[in-house]
Amino acid sequence: MVSSGVRFGLKCRAPHGFVKPHHRGAGSGLAITVAVVTRTQSWFVGTLAVYAATWVWSWSRLAQRVPTHFGADGQVDQWSSRGSALLLTALLGVGATAFFVAVTAMVNHGRPSLVNIPNAHYWSQPAHLARMRQLVTEDLWLFGAWTVLLLTSIEVVIVSAADMPRPTIAPWASVCLVVYVVGVAARIWYMYRHRYDVPAPPSA
Repeated sequence: MVSSGVRFGLKCRAPHGFVKPHHRGAGSGLAITVAVVTRTQSWFVGTLAVYAATWVWSWSRLAQRVPTHFGADGQVDQWSSRGSALLLTALLGVGATAFFVAVTAMVNHGRPSLVNIPNAHYWSQPAHLARMRQLVTEDLWLFGAWTVLLLTSIEVVIVSAADMPRPTIAPWASVCLVVYVVGVAARIWYMYRHRYDVPAPPSA
């Protein structure tokens, strides 16, 4: 049984029975659990690095007049200055980062009742609370990574349109949006249908 504290970047306490040890002992099971959370968080950090690199690229490419809004027909219907466009996209990145960091902190440090998931009575019990926080945190970092990738595609759309003689939105931009919406909807469906099911008791 494991009774030591587990750190995922945000700190929580692993209750008895939280990690099922493998043949190499409880330490190896603990390492596997930490790796899962670290991987999903690293995806979010990685997409932030991609977004930052794309922002620097756009800073070197944008002219003084930048298309920042497109109508239903794909044509530009609003323009901004280069400085305003760069500030807007920078704030979008900072805002997305702040939002997901704040929500994961709330999940890990706030009251369990603040988290709305299926079978909440089971997951809010002290023996299962750390596992619940781990699962929700994984989902949040995943949603965050997908959102930052969508923002990165918007940044590329703006730069691509600005380079055109007659700026228009690229057809692949709509594909990115559809993939994002479908991916988020599918993940939410999985979360509410399967991910937070009450685990079956271990066989004797």
